[in-house]
Amino acid sequence: SDSLTLYAAAYEHRRLPYYFSSGGPGSGLYKTTDGGGTWTKLTEDLPEGVMGRIGIDVSRSNPNIVYALIEHEDAGIWRSEDKGKSWKRTCDKETYERVNSRPFYYSQIRVDPSDDKVVYVFSGGSYVSKDMGKKFKSISGGTHPDHHALWIDPSNPLHLIDGNDGGIDITYDGGKNWHAIQHMALAEVYQIGFDMRKPYYVYCGLQDNGSWGGPSASIDTAGITNADWYTIGGGDGFYAQVDPTDPNIIYRNYQMNGLS
Repeated sequence: SDSLTLYAAAYEHRRLPYYFSSGGPGSGLYKTTDGGGTWTKLTEDLPEGVMGRIGIDVSRSNPNIVYALIEHEDAGIWRSEDKGKSWKRTCDKETYERVNSRPFYYSQIRVDPSDDKVVYVFSGGSYVSKDMGKKFKSISGGTHPDHHALWIDPSNPLHLIDGNDGGIDITYDGGKNWHAIQHMALAEVYQIGFDMRKPYYVYCGLQDNGSWGGPSASIDTAGITNADWYTIGGGDGFYAQVDPTDPNIIYRNYQMNGLS
């Protein structure tokens, strides 16, 4: 209703090979009413002290309603009914930790565009609350874990599109049943290797989808299909290398310095 009013979450963190911290004095929630010309830090009724990552969303049906999912020593969900002037806590720490595991990595919240009392939080799984965040139930059964994006159909709130580490899943019944989209090339490839046979086979490590091998050519008129690929290991696949004298000997590594 007002394109000049924006909300932004600042996140102070540091991640190095030997050190990680999530949160600091630079974290906070801000609002502008002039399209970003000036910003005001929102503090009224919000938790004091060090904050970490913050997820925010504004209700489409009632722009006065704003939700904030806040990483904090007393983490939770806060709801504002006056565009951020004041806030009320709707979710306790225990519930927050169940639906927002690893907040530095996830911390995503969405409001149903047709009902400001219905909110979604997604992390390792996807969860929905119909009472402003007090109680949640899981709706991600049958989908790949690690959820990062969610689209809610404004004309049909049971129609959802979920983006996760396995690709895209679609539901038309609010998450009771999901349809995995298998015909889009969505894998994130870290590294590739190949063997010396003719035609040669290609091997790759995929983000959170294991390591795979498949042919570089096919006599099938359909070309190379999903059925031609086979898994050589799970987890977060990284490097894959093949013995140059024996294509049956393959080396791969995966997360946490795993090697097989």
